[in-house]
Amino acid sequence: MKKEIILIIFLALVMPLVSAGLFDWLKEKVQLAPAQPTDVRVQVRNIAPTIENINSIPAVNLNPAPSTTSVIFTFTARDRNSAADLNDATASANFSKIGEQTRTSPCTFQSQPNSREKIYQCTVNMQYYDDAGTWSIGVNVQDQGGLVAASSSSTFTVNLLRDITLSQATINFPSVAPEDVDIISTIPTTIANNGNFEVPVDGNIRITAFDLQGETTLSEIIPASNFRATGNSGIATVCSTGTPLVDSIAVSIPSTILPRGPAGSNTEDITNCITLVPIGISNQFYSATGGRAWIIGI
Repeated sequence: MKKEIILIIFLALVMPLVSAGLFDWLKEKVQLAPAQPTDVRVQVRNIAPTIENINSIPAVNLNPAPSTTSVIFTFTARDRNSAADLNDATASANFSKIGEQTRTSPCTFQSQPNSREKIYQCTVNMQYYDDAGTWSIGVNVQDQGGLVAASSSSTFTVNLLRDITLSQATINFPSVAPEDVDIISTIPTTIANNGNFEVPVDGNIRITAFDLQGETTLSEIIPASNFRATGNSGIATVCSTGTPLVDSIAVSIPSTILPRGPAGSNTEDITNCITLVPIGISNQFYSATGGRAWIIGI
């Protein structure tokens, strides 16, 4: 029993010393690693820019030929990679309408409201004959990596432009005598369309005629109802099938076609005929001038 007690006391005294030595030995032989560094890597990819806003364009009134009309507006582009990633040189705009030539223009950097957005100003020139109605607005810009922001969701309206010029100020006829019939005007009156109003799509050419008064004897007249008018398509039968004119009333001439388009493709000729020179009128000039000048319009 005494031996066992002595052994227990001995172990109690020796074990701490042995354990400490063992720990020191293990520490020398084994490299512990309670923490280690690790690399972290994330690729931020290039994101295509977006069109945030296109300023509205009020209804456009075109300028008559030969002028163009400058339509100015702005749009805002956003790039999540930063505004500096937007390539200003690629900003552009276009106006389009089915059946019409698309009008295009580069746009210029105007301002940078924040670190992600830029505002561009565009000036698109439209022709006097561009069709009336709804046009689509298209804008686009690229980032430095070639990704594109584009939008064509906005529209604006082009109004009708009615504007014409006549090739001559006077409708002339050859010399006539009482009771002469079917006398055709010397030179047709050419109408040039300086706008986008088309005949007969948008309406007809109309003539407001007035009785021709004697320049010496004012009481003598050649009535407006003795005249007929036609467009180029009816010139061969103007005296028989042309449209009869009426004093002081605008009369539509359905045989006319007045297209819109560039100079040279936008004209129509009007030919007139005196169906009968009244019996018994005197030898003098007869005319309708001043406030009674004939009016040709659309």
